[in-house]
Order: sequence, then C-alpha cells, then structure tokens
Amino acid sequence: MAYSRNSRGQASIELVVGVMFLLMIFSVAMMLANQKMSESSELKAYLDAKRVGRSVKLNIEAVGEQGPGYFKYFSVPGKIQGGYNYTVTVSGNVLEVLYHGRRWSTRLGVGNVTIHSIDYGLEFSNRVVYAPQGIVVVGHRPNLLPVTQSLSFDYNSSSNVILVFIDVKNDAHVGSPASTLSFSQFHGGMMEPAVFAQVPAIPAFESVRVCLEDTLYGGGGLKTFVFEVDAEGVVDEGVEDDNVVEKTVYVP
Repeated sequence: MAYSRNSRGQASIELVVGVMFLLMIFSVAMMLANQKMSESSELKAYLDAKRVGRSVKLNIEAVGEQGPGYFKYFSVPGKIQGGYNYTVTVSGNVLEVLYHGRRWSTRLGVGNVTIHSIDYGLEFSNRVVYAPQGIVVVGHRPNLLPVTQSLSFDYNSSSNVILVFIDVKNDAHVGSPASTLSFSQFHGGMMEPAVFAQVPAIPAFESVRVCLEDTLYGGGGLKTFVFEVDAEGVVDEGVEDDNVVEKTVYVP
C-alpha cells in the first residue's frame, strides 16, 4: 500500500509539473504572438505613413516641375493604419510624417516649400500651388487678404473725412463666411484707433469691394494706412499670416 501511495504522489507531482510546463509554454507563445501582432501593426502604420508621405511628395514635386502658376489638389486620409492621428510637415527640403511618436521622412526634389495647413480626411481638398513666394500648401479653408493694388480714397479736406476703398480677396478654393476689415492710420509715430467695416461672405477665388470711413489724422500729406482682414479672428484660414497689409500713400 505504501508503494501505491508513493506512486500516486509521484504521479500528482508529475501532473502538476506538466501542467505548469504547458502553461509556461502557452504564456511564452502568447507573448510571442502579441509581439508579432504589435510588430505587424507598427509595420502597417509605417507603410501607411510612407504611402501618405509619398503621395504628398509627388504632388509637391509635380507642381515644382511645372513652374509658377501651376497648382494641384490632393486629399489624404484622416488617420493612418492603427487609427493614429498624424501630421505632415516640411523643414528645408525634408518632408516628414509624424505619427504615434514615430516618423517617416524623405527628401523633396524641389526647394522653397511651405506647408501652411493641411486638412486630414478624404472629404477635404488640399491645394499645392507654385506661388511667387515659392511652393505653398494650404488646406480646405478660405484665405482672405486685402489687395493693396486696389486701394483708392476720397478725401474731403473741409470735413477732414476720408473714404477708403479696398478689395478683399478670398484667394482659396473654399468659400469664406462673413468677416470684418479694420483700418488704422499711423500719425505722430502712433497707431490711431481702428475703424471697422463688415466684409460679406466671399465665394472661392472672388473679391468684394469694401468702404471704410474715418477722420484723416493730421490732414493731407504722406500717410501710412494699415488694413487687417478677419480682424476679429472668426475665419479659420488656410494661411493666417497674410491678413495684415501696410500701404503708404499721398493724400492731397
């Protein structure tokens, strides 16, 4: 009977050891499987980032090869594989796709490229254009700017009131909602208080004429006028750094 009890005890120990060994093998197998899945997901995200980056690169280079005035539209997905948000940037002649703490980069075959904005999602059309200042990328947004070449004015010296007329252009493929235009004057080394005018909604690539009325500080002579479109910052624009212009004119 003692021999039988020892045999059963030995068998129990062997069973426990066998089960533990199987569990260990299973745990290692699961760890390896998870690692492979993670590596596979990272590879898919990397390849998708590469695909998006190459698409943006090809559009930029196509415009650069064609020369000034040429433009193209392109769309990019809202997220890359794995559900990651991402951004596309250009520094010098290096284009990068940044995602989930990682990056994919490539060198552009053209220089002087600026990405002002990109909208992510296939429902949006981004625009790359060869502008006078270089190759510019803008998102699916309006772009308002005062056109100083259109400036004219009507000055009444007896009342010292000046009417200023200027065009506001929406230089984008997306219509703009209504906004405001401010007009200021430099006088005595200081900026005088601004006056404002409403700017109606402007369709894509169109302009509107805006009139502003103000007192002409210091009377006629050489004057510096400052205009700022979307002065209240209500329009999300593709380019935000061209809203303010300065113009020096002679008022007889």
